[in-house]
Amino acid sequence: MLTRSLLIVLAIGLGVGSFAVQEPLARAATQITAVVAFYTFFYAPARGLLYAFGYGLAVTGVFLFVSGKSWLEIFAGWELVSVGAWALIVGARGVSRRSLEAAFIAFIVNRVGDVFWLMAASGAEAFPEGFWIAGLVKAGIFPFTFWLVQAMYAPAPVSALLHSALLVALGVYGPLRYPEWRVGFDAGAQKAAELLAVCAGIGAVGSRSPKVALAWTTAAHLAGVVALWPQPEQAQQALLHHSYLKAALFLLLGWVQRQGYLTLWEAGLAAVLAGLLVAGAHTGSPLLAIAEGLNALALGRLWGRFSLRRKGAAADPYRGLSAPLFLAVFCLAEGYLRFSVPEAFIFLPLGIVGVWLAKVQLYWRLDRPFLLLTQDTLHAWLTWVRYWAGMEVFLGRVFVRVAQRWIRLAYLSGLTEVAMTHRGWRAMARRARGALAVFTAPNEPLTYAQALRWGFLLTLMTAIVWRFLR
Repeated sequence: MLTRSLLIVLAIGLGVGSFAVQEPLARAATQITAVVAFYTFFYAPARGLLYAFGYGLAVTGVFLFVSGKSWLEIFAGWELVSVGAWALIVGARGVSRRSLEAAFIAFIVNRVGDVFWLMAASGAEAFPEGFWIAGLVKAGIFPFTFWLVQAMYAPAPVSALLHSALLVALGVYGPLRYPEWRVGFDAGAQKAAELLAVCAGIGAVGSRSPKVALAWTTAAHLAGVVALWPQPEQAQQALLHHSYLKAALFLLLGWVQRQGYLTLWEAGLAAVLAGLLVAGAHTGSPLLAIAEGLNALALGRLWGRFSLRRKGAAADPYRGLSAPLFLAVFCLAEGYLRFSVPEAFIFLPLGIVGVWLAKVQLYWRLDRPFLLLTQDTLHAWLTWVRYWAGMEVFLGRVFVRVAQRWIRLAYLSGLTEVAMTHRGWRAMARRARGALAVFTAPNEPLTYAQALRWGFLLTLMTAIVWRFLR
């Protein structure tokens, strides 16, 4: 309970502190994180310390990113958000093989984006496109949506943060905050971003899981924000609009999935949030209109999978708290909405068609080839690492054996040297000293045995010298 109460402390602190924040994305991140922390207190009673740590680290990264004066500070904020998200994906549901795989793919793919970011930062004039590629990877825009889909294994509060003003938002917000990042972004790149939004909308319609469908709509909306980079104010408004509403949708979805059905007020609230999200992202571009129409179909299919609560059904134990309603209203009030009724009515029929399509079996994964390519690459890399680890162990064992034999040989050589020194050279030295003593002391006569030995020695030496001289 003590660690769980940290979420309430974090929510109050961020909520009060948000009134002093002027930077748009930092203010949105602070407010949304405060609401999500409050929501998490009721939604996930366990692992309160991990949630508080991950939320706090991610918000700190956002502040460092938007207020950095050097590329090193900006990159540190960019990385802190990724580390906080990685920790939440790994441990929010408990550490398991599935969570580790999802977090590992997210971590590795984002590091690929970091390589392009650093290449551009080290020579922005020569390679400004590196910032674009890094932003596409960070935002999970197609074809990099697969890591964002894998990250949907995390609980709804974590997904609400990752898809709103924290992780993915930094990818498209960087060129808005730092104009030099979008140097060379021309009409052709803008059309390409609109096409990526259409691809993401197609992926959203074919999604089987509701959370995955929301992930694809995130990729579609952020691709639309990328297309608006030449109009920074409009792009920033669209990003903030998406952040608040997408956070509200994820929180509402998490609540509905927990209870297994929709009430009437929840169905109405879901329709309003989806309509505002789709209509607010429409900019008049034909391609983006097609993308938002596909998103409307996908959101209709998403909520059409849940049945309305029947009479006599058991009530949810947390029903009296009405947390989703409070949070959704908060997000609507603070969302800087660009909403007009005619635009909402344009996409309303598509949403109704999407509800009907919820009963039709539609499923495809546009990002499957990229996911399989990443998984195969990681598998090959791990296989190579295991091979070299085995080679390292083998070479280590060979080295130990050679070292042991060398030490043994050195030990035996030492013993041999000692034996030769004590028994050979010293004995010969004693004999030489004796001979010298005989020659240096002529007053002492030689014995017969000594004379015989000297005679034999002189004869032997004469024979050897004679042999060599011949």
